[in-house]
Amino acid sequence: MPLLDEDLDREVRRQLPLLTLGRLVGNGIFRLATPFLGAIGRGLGVPITTMGAAASAGDFTGLLAPAVGRRLDRGAHVSAMTIGMAIIAAGALLAAVSPGPVVIGAAFVLVSFGKLMYDPAVSAWASERVPYERRARVIGFIELSWAGSMLLVVPVAGVVVALAGWRWAYGLLAVAAAAMTVAVRRRARDDAAAAAAQAQAAARDGVVAGGGAAADVAAGGAVRFRFTPPVLAGLVGFGLLMTAVNSGFVVFGAWLGDAFGYRPAVIGLAGVLLGVMELIATTSTIRFTDRLGKRTAVMVGAALMVPTGALLGTVGHRAWLGLGLFALFVLGFEFAIVSGLPLIAELQTDARASGLGLAIGFGTVGRGFVSIGSTRLYDAHGIGGSGLLAAACAAGVVVVYGWGLRGHTRLH
Repeated sequence: MPLLDEDLDREVRRQLPLLTLGRLVGNGIFRLATPFLGAIGRGLGVPITTMGAAASAGDFTGLLAPAVGRRLDRGAHVSAMTIGMAIIAAGALLAAVSPGPVVIGAAFVLVSFGKLMYDPAVSAWASERVPYERRARVIGFIELSWAGSMLLVVPVAGVVVALAGWRWAYGLLAVAAAAMTVAVRRRARDDAAAAAAQAQAAARDGVVAGGGAAADVAAGGAVRFRFTPPVLAGLVGFGLLMTAVNSGFVVFGAWLGDAFGYRPAVIGLAGVLLGVMELIATTSTIRFTDRLGKRTAVMVGAALMVPTGALLGTVGHRAWLGLGLFALFVLGFEFAIVSGLPLIAELQTDARASGLGLAIGFGTVGRGFVSIGSTRLYDAHGIGGSGLLAAACAAGVVVVYGWGLRGHTRLH
């Protein structure tokens, strides 16, 4: 079964692999900090709690996502991708030369902000060109870059960290991001002018009746996002989902190092297992979510995270048992998050980038606080404390989506 349907829009089939490769590079840079947070802290001479605070600075950058999303809804998606990738490259370079936690915190902020521009722009670009009933498959293809970053980028980075240090890993990825900036700008067509022309033509023909995003783009305005109860439920659930996974991920590398004495190269290889789980989850989304229903799929994935997170404290002292349980936790998250992205983009069809930006903003609040809270729980209670917090947040996702979106069949 091909990952992309043969009858999809020709432009989508031609551009999506390149844009997804850009996300692979950006995700790799973004995810590099988590498994090697302990190693970076040791290199800078600071404890993991300090690095947790530095990581939270990058997480809180997501509070800017709603404003970025509103801007993206005016068009020029590929321009936003180009600028976002350039900012990611700058952040990786700054991380490579950072002398202390404050500067590397600033580097995390730049990387996060660049992803705020690049990622929603790609999703909004695809959502405008693919019908909702088939969109999970396309979004799933894009999200293969998340699993790919753990399967490809993190293990290679682990070897680089072991041989030459984490600064070299960031430096090499900065070069890759700079190359992707040029490639996206050269090969991907910026559709802003075409969208504006199409909106003006449709308005002249009486097709647009003053409410569409295209008309607002043509007029140079922005669409007002409406916070209805199902919209709030979708956003809150998305935020809880991001909070749950970050509670585990932010201490993942430190746990493997502290509990089992794993070195950076081994931690990078352990990430391959998580990448395999993410790949399985993403390909499952491509194949099944459109048939199962987006809301149901999110709830199924979040439900798997509850017991796997809660039991980490009881098996976390056994290397392969604990790692296997954490892998299932990641599988549940990945299936839920990829299934939920097309739902989020459909919360308000005339402001898709705003919806995605707001979802990232809600996730950011949770990620930012949990980066601090989970590292403190880990410092006091080990992986069990972080796992219980993750399980509680995942249970909240099931409740919010099960109750808040019931009866809203358009979003199922």
